[in-house]
Amino acid sequence: MVQSCPADSPLAVQLFGSVPEEMRDAAVICEELGAASIDINMGCPVKRSWKIGGGSAMMTELDKTAKLVRGMIDAVKIPVTAKMRLGWDDQNLTAPDLARVLEDVGWPRCLFTVARARRDFPAR
Repeated sequence: MVQSCPADSPLAVQLFGSVPEEMRDAAVICEELGAASIDINMGCPVKRSWKIGGGSAMMTELDKTAKLVRGMIDAVKIPVTAKMRLGWDDQNLTAPDLARVLEDVGWPRCLFTVARARRDFPAR
């Protein structure tokens, strides 16, 4: 659900999920509603997010994440960005690997990295 007003322009919408078709369709809907850009949340450390393959779990399945991103950028004309962490934990700092995989699919137009691993946050 997106609710906005003219003062919110330009509007960026952050999406969370792990199902490629759902994320693609959500990006299209956001674009149709006037979003100026879409941000994919690949950094959420909350268990209910990564437990279903979204948020920071996206940093652990690089091929699946690349497919999801490819579907989104092919479906919209607006910029698609991402927020991610350094990695799952200190032994699995996957940000450089994920950045290379995403670069191979022609993306991102912008990538934001939070300078912490998912494990740096207490379980919620």
